[in-house]
Amino acid sequence: MSGSIPSTAALVFLLSLLAILTIAPLAVAAGTSEVSKFCVSQVSPKELSPAEQREVEISIRNLGTTEVYHVAVEVLAIESPIKILGATRKEIGTVAGGKEASVTYEVYVDKGADVGVYYIPLRVFWRDEWGEEGELCSETIYFSLRVTGSLKRAEIEVLSVETVPEVVKPGDTFSLKIRLKNVGISDARALRANISVSSPFMPVGGDVEEYLGVLKSGEETLVTFNLSVAADAHTSQHIFELTLRYEDETSRNNVERKEIGVFVRGEPSVYIQEITLEPSNLQQGSEGILMLKLTNVGTDAAEDVRVEVSSVGLLSESYYFIGEIPPDSSETAAFGVYVDDDAKVGMYALKINVHYNDRFGKEYSYTRIYEVRVLEKAPLIPLSYVVAFSVIAIALLAGVYFVQRREDEG
Repeated sequence: MSGSIPSTAALVFLLSLLAILTIAPLAVAAGTSEVSKFCVSQVSPKELSPAEQREVEISIRNLGTTEVYHVAVEVLAIESPIKILGATRKEIGTVAGGKEASVTYEVYVDKGADVGVYYIPLRVFWRDEWGEEGELCSETIYFSLRVTGSLKRAEIEVLSVETVPEVVKPGDTFSLKIRLKNVGISDARALRANISVSSPFMPVGGDVEEYLGVLKSGEETLVTFNLSVAADAHTSQHIFELTLRYEDETSRNNVERKEIGVFVRGEPSVYIQEITLEPSNLQQGSEGILMLKLTNVGTDAAEDVRVEVSSVGLLSESYYFIGEIPPDSSETAAFGVYVDDDAKVGMYALKINVHYNDRFGKEYSYTRIYEVRVLEKAPLIPLSYVVAFSVIAIALLAGVYFVQRREDEG
């Protein structure tokens, strides 16, 4: 009997166990809240080469069924040949349950990176409620990038730049010599170097491109461009763009652009453009002013400009400091003039010396002789007045004579 029909106690136990197994999941689901989690759903591109730099898009998925807020991701720093360029933290915003969001990072792979798969930690932050009231949650997930192959491309580096002559001045013809080195692993084939030339420069012979052929890995070469600079070029650092075109072992066409600087050293040139004497006629015992207009017709600023005027017995001052005169600009120096009462009548020579420096400390000078005539001191009553007075007096006397004569005749 006992072997074929279950007892009442055993039947009750089985039914109770079945009820517990059926109801327990519902109780757990009803009594707990869901926690959202993320995973990396896509990485594009997944493969990079050594020395390669490019944008990588990373997509993350909200594995939960509820919306989360203030989502942000941050790449954590680790020792790796894969480098993140720029900001490592990116703000995303709101991500609905089951949905994806993407961020983009600028990624660089070291030249010496070994072939293999590299795992980069990505920290995800979010809140389960809008605003600051929601609890801040975070977890670390990983995305992977595969480094494939070796560094195949060539890489050209500018080792030095020099000019012959070393100092380039306006109006010069010079050679621009650029030393290049292939610091990549691949040979650079069909290497061409082109330089941009614009005013105030001109290529000599019209050639601004050189064909260099093959530059093997680790080798150096020298490229030379012959140029001329305009005579009116100002002192300045002039920038040329050097463009290098070549093929590497993968037959890929490469273009590299680099900036090359050439310093043109101009010169100031100051001369006396105009001399003005007021009054124009000097007499014994008179005063006046001598004004000199100085103009810089050079291609660089004249510094510490100063004027010295020497003369015997004419000037009340002999030194005037101006300072700087930029190119194509003018300044005026003024000197007081005083002629003694007993100064000799005749011509006087004024020796005018102009001194100035360039910005490098080189000294320049300019001399000019200017003659001034000193006249005899004029009488207190001008001769013209005396003549006019005499004529009037004679006329009056003649008039009185004729009047008296008529009266006598009458």
